[in-house]
Amino acid sequence: MRASVDGELDYLERTVKLAAAYLWLGRRFPDTFDEVEATKLLRNRANAAIEAQLRETASHEVAARVGPLTTI
Repeated sequence: MRASVDGELDYLERTVKLAAAYLWLGRRFPDTFDEVEATKLLRNRANAAIEAQLRETASHEVAARVGPLTTI
């Protein structure tokens, strides 16, 4: 998963929230909500994509403040 635009970042955040709700339901009703491992994998992938997007955004903001690097 890769978050490339703000809309996708919102989508990924909603995915993490829904996964958390599913996992909670899985603890309460394990016979009905039995895709716990797949949901954990999905949540981890979405979190990794969110973190990558935030790192990329932070890097761009720092570069914009510092300006282009020049070599001497």
